[in-house]
Amino acid sequence: YGSHGSKRLLATLKEKLESEGKSPYVIPVGGSNGLGTWGYLLFVQELLQQIEESGRGFDRVVLATGSGGTATGIALGFALSGCGIKVDCFGVCDDPGYFYHMAEEISKEMGVTLGTNGLPDAKDMLTVHQAKGRGYAVNSEEELEVMASVALDTGVVLDPVYSGKAYYGLQREITENPDQWEGQRILFLHTGGMLGMYDKCPQLEALMAKQGDRRFPYGHLFSDAASSTSE
Repeated sequence: YGSHGSKRLLATLKEKLESEGKSPYVIPVGGSNGLGTWGYLLFVQELLQQIEESGRGFDRVVLATGSGGTATGIALGFALSGCGIKVDCFGVCDDPGYFYHMAEEISKEMGVTLGTNGLPDAKDMLTVHQAKGRGYAVNSEEELEVMASVALDTGVVLDPVYSGKAYYGLQREITENPDQWEGQRILFLHTGGMLGMYDKCPQLEALMAKQGDRRFPYGHLFSDAASSTSE
């Protein structure tokens, strides 16, 4: 990836365009660089404002991570705020060491050196769990069964590449280490990835049919609202 893949190819293209007198800007995978990550500091600011207004707080925020920018921005925002909310991210590719390294590099690009000036180092700022399973965008039937069950029970559709794997990983982590999660108020962030649904639709449809005729129990709320609007 770094020496022969997209990162090297983008660098080569950038050099070529610059030699032609142009001024290209390379957007990395996932927009995970110093500039792209600033948006998640604003997310943290908005979330903390909502917590203050609602009086409902969280102990942990859980999300998927694939290129590191979202997790780094949210964890850095919490660290700078001193709010004490922990970040648990579930990696859908690579390994935890890669994401800790990305957190350090992205923070440095933003002008922040982790582990200095009262800030925690990467491993204290966030916890990375392995959740890639069989590989990036490759799912086991058990993972897909969990996604189908969540859709049937809640109406929330989890994608099989990012949030679905993170949710499956969270369930596994709570089951294997219940003492670490008992009593914790968890905010699970659904970070999208719905385009990954297309090639999994046949498998998911079969699994949903297998699980029986369980319908989203609150669907009538949406149909009632639609009826009121039309009237």
